[in-house]
Amino acid sequence: MSQELNAIIIDDAAIITEGLEVILNRHFFPLSLTKMSSFPSNLDKLIKAKVDILFVNSQLLWQYNGDLQHLTDSIKAKNISIVGYNIQNKGQTKLFSTTFSLDEKEEQFSDKIKSLISKTNKFTEEESSNLSTREIEVIREIINGNSNKEIAEKLFISTHTVITHRKNITHKLGIKSISGLTIYAILHGLVEIDQYKQKTQE
Repeated sequence: MSQELNAIIIDDAAIITEGLEVILNRHFFPLSLTKMSSFPSNLDKLIKAKVDILFVNSQLLWQYNGDLQHLTDSIKAKNISIVGYNIQNKGQTKLFSTTFSLDEKEEQFSDKIKSLISKTNKFTEEESSNLSTREIEVIREIINGNSNKEIAEKLFISTHTVITHRKNITHKLGIKSISGLTIYAILHGLVEIDQYKQKTQE
C-alpha cells in the first residue's frame, strides 16, 4: 500500500475543516486526518514524526502564548510543512511553508500540496525502489491512458507481461485505480505535474 499522508487541521469552523477533508480525500489516498478546533499551547509536543502537513487558520494564532516563530521553525525542522490560510497580514506569511486563500480553485490548492510533499520528500525513494524500472515504465503508460496492448507494443513486451506487471504493481502499492496511480506517480516524482497536465489537455 502507498504511504499514508498524515495531516492536522487547526480551525474552529467546521464548514472549513469538513471542506478541506473532502478535497484532501479526493486528491490524496490513503489519508489520515486529525482536526483540532483550537491552537493548543503544547502543539509542538503533539506533533509526531508521522505528521506530513499542518493546516492552520492564521486567525487562531493569537491563541498560542509562546514564541510562534520558534514553534514554526521547530516544526519545519521535523520536515513538516505548515500551510496557512485566512492570512491577516503579510508578516504572518513567513511562518508558513506556503499559504492559500479559501477562494482558490481546488486544482490550485491540490497542486500546492503536492508540490510541498515533493519538496519535503516525505514520499521518497523507499517505496519507489520497491518497483522495478519496467514497472515504473508501465505505470507511466497506464496513467497516459494506454491499453495493455498499446503498452506492450511501446515497451516491446507481450500483453501477458504487461498484465503481470500490473498485478505486481497493484500488489506492491495497494492501488487499483488509474487516478490513484496518477497521484502516486506525481507524489513520487515518477511524472511531473506539468507533464501530466499537458497530457490531459491534448
